[in-house]
Amino acid sequence: MVEQFQDAMSTSPDAIAMLGHPGADALGSLIDEAERTRHYRYHAKCRYSAIREKYTNNGFGYVGPDLYQAGLTLSMA
Repeated sequence: MVEQFQDAMSTSPDAIAMLGHPGADALGSLIDEAERTRHYRYHAKCRYSAIREKYTNNGFGYVGPDLYQAGLTLSMA
């Protein structure tokens, strides 16, 4: 997924939709680079609160359920 994100940025798209499974540590610097080069991102499935707070006013969006809360709720069942 990290390589796919890099490949997507190299084509200069209008936007990039991505899943966040690699984690904030793996994708954070790429998201920073995408922000600098004005590639808009839409994030699905994994919420990165710190990154989202940093870039939400510039187009970083999130689509999907709160899977952390769903997992927490399931673990308590």
